[in-house]
Amino acid sequence: MRSIEGWVSEGNVVRFLEHVSRYIGYDYGELDEVALIGALEPTDDESPDGWFDYPLAGTPPLTVSLAQAVGGA
Repeated sequence: MRSIEGWVSEGNVVRFLEHVSRYIGYDYGELDEVALIGALEPTDDESPDGWFDYPLAGTPPLTVSLAQAVGGA
C-alpha cells in the first residue's frame, strides 16, 4: 500500500477530493459533501485513532484519511 502525506486547508478539502476523484474516475458529488459535514470536527492529527477515513471507489479505489491539526480549524 502506498500513501501520500500533506496538508490541505479546510477551505480546500472539497476541491481536493473532487480533483482526486477525477483522477480515479469516481463521481464525487453532493452526497459525498453531506457525508463530510461535521466529520472532521472531532478529529485530531496527533492521535492514531483520531483520523476520519473516506473511501473513494474509483480505479484504483482509494481511502483518504483526514484530520484537523491540533489548534487548527
